[in-house]
Amino acid sequence: VVLAAVSQSGRSLQAAAPHLRNDKEIVLAAVTNDGLSLAFADSLLSDDREVVLAALQQNPKSLVHASGRLRGDREFMLTVVAKTPRAFRFASDKLRSDKVLRAQAKLHSRNCQAA
Repeated sequence: VVLAAVSQSGRSLQAAAPHLRNDKEIVLAAVTNDGLSLAFADSLLSDDREVVLAALQQNPKSLVHASGRLRGDREFMLTVVAKTPRAFRFASDKLRSDKVLRAQAKLHSRNCQAA
C-alpha cells in the first residue's frame, strides 16, 4: 500500500512510518516520483548515492536534502555537476570553492545552454 502511494505521490513518504522511510525500495519509488521527497527519507538513505542520484534526476534541487557527506564528496559532486550544472550551488562550502568543480559546472552549464 505504501509503495503504491509513494509511487503516485512521492510526498506521501512524509506520512509513512519511520521504518518505511528507511526502506530503500519505498524511498526510491518516492524520489523517482518527486525528488524533493528525499527530505522525508531516513538519513541513511539521504547518504545513499543511488537514492540521491534518482532524486536528482527528478529534481536537481533535491540535492539540498542529501547528506552533508555526499554534498562534500568531490567525486560524487563532479558526477552530479556533469549531469546537472545547477546542482553546483548545493555543494558543500568547501567544494564550491574547488576550482575544478567550479570549472566543470561552468563548462557543463554552457554546454546545456548551447544544446
